[in-house]
Amino acid sequence: IRSGKQAISFSENNSIDLLIIDVELEGDINGISAATEIKKRFDIPVIFIVENADDVFLRKVKKIEPYGFLHKPLIDSEFLPVIKLALYKHETEKVIKQKNNELFELNSKLEKTINDLETVNSQLQITNDDLNNKNIELIETYNSYEENRARLKSLLETIPYGVFECTLEGEILLVNKSFCEIMKCSESEVMNKYIW
Repeated sequence: IRSGKQAISFSENNSIDLLIIDVELEGDINGISAATEIKKRFDIPVIFIVENADDVFLRKVKKIEPYGFLHKPLIDSEFLPVIKLALYKHETEKVIKQKNNELFELNSKLEKTINDLETVNSQLQITNDDLNNKNIELIETYNSYEENRARLKSLLETIPYGVFECTLEGEILLVNKSFCEIMKCSESEVMNKYIW
C-alpha cells in the first residue's frame, strides 16, 4: 500500500489484527494521519515504520499511542518480537477495558441498589415517623380519656343519685357510690357485669 487513502480503504474492506504502517506514505494522507483514522475507527494496534524516531516525531505520534516502532532499514529479526509484543499489549488492553466495563456496570448496579435502599429507608423512616406520631396521638387521647373519666367519676361521687354507665350490650363500665348503696353491692361486684 502506497498511500494513506489506500491504507484506510484496505482497513475498511478487510479484517486486520495489526497495522504496520510507514509514516511516509504518498498522497494527502500520510502514515500518521492514516493510522490515527484507522485506530480510531477499528481499534487496531499500530506499529510505525520510521527512519528517524526523534522528539518531534514522537510528539506527533504519542496521541495515537503506537504499540511499537520498526526502524528503516527493516531487519527481519526485529519483526516478530515487535509484532508479538504489540498483539499481546493490545489483547491485554482489551481485557482490561472489558473488566473496567464490567466493573463500571457492577458499580452502576450497586449505586442503583444503594439509591433504592436509601429510598426505601426514607419511606420507612416516614412510615416510622407517622406511626410514632399516631402512637403519641393515641397515648394523648387515652390519657385525656382517663383524665376525663376520673373527673367524671369524682363528679358522680358527689351526686346523691345512683348513676351508672354501660355499653350498648349492657356491660357496666362505671358506677357511683350512690348506685352501690341503692343496689346494696360493691363497685367490684357490678363492674363488667351485664345488666340485661
